Amino acid sequence: MLFTSRLLAVLGFVSASLALPASVPVLKSIPANAAKIAHDVELGVVIAYDASGNILGQVPSSNLRTRDAGTCVTMSSDDVQRLPGWDKIAQYAKDNWGDGWDSVNANPEQYRDSPAILCTGGVNPVTLDADPSCRTQHQTSEGTIIGTTGQITLTADQRTTQHTETTVTQESSLALGTSISATVGIPDIADVTASVTTTLTFTNSITTSNSFDTEGGQSQGLNITNDPGKTCRSSFDVQTCDFTGTGSVRMVGSGWVWFFYGERRNDHYHWAASIDMLEEGDRATYINFRATTSSNSKANYNVNCQFE
Repeated sequence: MLFTSRLLAVLGFVSASLALPASVPVLKSIPANAAKIAHDVELGVVIAYDASGNILGQVPSSNLRTRDAGTCVTMSSDDVQRLPGWDKIAQYAKDNWGDGWDSVNANPEQYRDSPAILCTGGVNPVTLDADPSCRTQHQTSEGTIIGTTGQITLTADQRTTQHTETTVTQESSLALGTSISATVGIPDIADVTASVTTTLTFTNSITTSNSFDTEGGQSQGLNITNDPGKTCRSSFDVQTCDFTGTGSVRMVGSGWVWFFYGERRNDHYHWAASIDMLEEGDRATYINFRATTSSNSKANYNVNCQFE
């Protein structure tokens, strides 16, 4: 049967006569090898079972937690049904509990401890459209008069600053209008900038924008020994480069989708199937964006001293 080895959750109103054995251990969280779960409303615990139906332990409902809200957003029931692999989940429910459910639910109020969420993870890379457009300007610093010692140290600023703006060009059809944090990676460009990785908050709505600034490199001193009374100036090149690219924020669905029946199915009214039974491609969605970056760097320092 499809997804037989995948997670399966069952929620029902466990009869008081089905009291738990005294030896059932209390767990901090649902174990990874749980094949199904049942919610004991009267005891206020979630009971975890393995694939053979053996009790693994009980988890107090208060112990159940969701993932970091910054990198995850909750899904609605409509969102779940728009997942690429929704038909597989629906067929799984029909095969196991039958069709004719009253409703499909994600994050129902009474079962907030078993959410349906979309989460980002890893680095979402930016792909450059083309080589950067660069221009170089030669500049000279203000003059400094060397004293009687004939020695001076001039500062060479060799830092590179970078400003990047991102704009959503295509929103995901799931979790519209919500905001989610994602890590974005801009590749290194030879002789221009180093690679940059930063975390941004994206709003899942077309044309919404965000920006960030980065700085690399360092300043160093240029030690000059020359005739007293000469004025020394440093000259350097300022290179400004602009480039554009595109990227996608990948969000992957996880958690539980609930099927509410008007009559008992296999002794329970409410069953939940694991979204994680699907391959990642069947539960993934994307926010596409464009990135525009402008960098400014200084290099090729020279010092010239003369009497004025």
